[in-house]
Amino acid sequence: MEAREILLILSGLLFITSGCFYITGFFPLSSLPLETVIAISMVLSGAVLAILGLLRVRNGGPAVLLVLSLVVLLVASTGILAVSTRAAKPFVKSVGPGDVGAVSGLVLECDVDLGSVEIRSTSGRDFYVRAVYYTNASGSLRYEVVDGLLVVNISLSSSPLELYVADWLPWSADVDTDMGSIEAYLNATNLKSLVLSSSLGSVELHIEAASLTSNCTIRVQTSLGSIQLDAEVGEEVGCQIEARTSLGSLDKELNGFTVVEERWNYLCIRSSSFEEASKFMYVSVRTVLGSVEVRARRP
Repeated sequence: MEAREILLILSGLLFITSGCFYITGFFPLSSLPLETVIAISMVLSGAVLAILGLLRVRNGGPAVLLVLSLVVLLVASTGILAVSTRAAKPFVKSVGPGDVGAVSGLVLECDVDLGSVEIRSTSGRDFYVRAVYYTNASGSLRYEVVDGLLVVNISLSSSPLELYVADWLPWSADVDTDMGSIEAYLNATNLKSLVLSSSLGSVELHIEAASLTSNCTIRVQTSLGSIQLDAEVGEEVGCQIEARTSLGSLDKELNGFTVVEERWNYLCIRSSSFEEASKFMYVSVRTVLGSVEVRARRP
């Protein structure tokens, strides 16, 4: 098979994938800002052309077509040109007191291959965990009670996911998506540990801790995408936030926090009177390629 034929096949596959994004309504880069998508397009296009040049591919037309199809794929994955359609039927699964009785705490593990995740904490007493997704055949929710602790495992291959967690229980969560963004709006009063991870997508975390029942740790990471952290803590909570980016900007907006260390790609801040706090929250955020924005405040 000649190089020209290989380039044409690759271009066709990329165009087909772009069309599938619109057919299924799945847009893995929907949360990335337009300037980031443009920058990624430039980097990848230049890399493709450089590789083809090193391989001494002389078919200029198919090479340009391949670059064009790659740019189209990136634009399609943001959903910028999408037209609103009737929403798919949601599938709702819950685990509550009626299913397992009273429990002493909650451990949530969530793994999504393709799709965005939105997680919210709630003070409602009807359930411990509720999951809403849109592809019934590809999703599973399994749970068991171990020594009084409810362990919930959610796995999806391709669907957006909405998660609701009872924050009146001591709880921890590990949420991971390979392709998709994560948005979290959480009350950390009874939180013990939290991990939010995306391979290809941005992460946005809004967290409030007026008080803490125990020390907690939070880790947010993404390989390709921006991170936005918005944290508000009470006077009795000692909060330390570390932010890193390998290639991207790092911005901060602080009120009641002081800078411990700051470099172009690293930031460490602490709440005022950190050493005198009764409980502590440690937050670590990191992205390889993307910007980081930290907003931290005390009332």
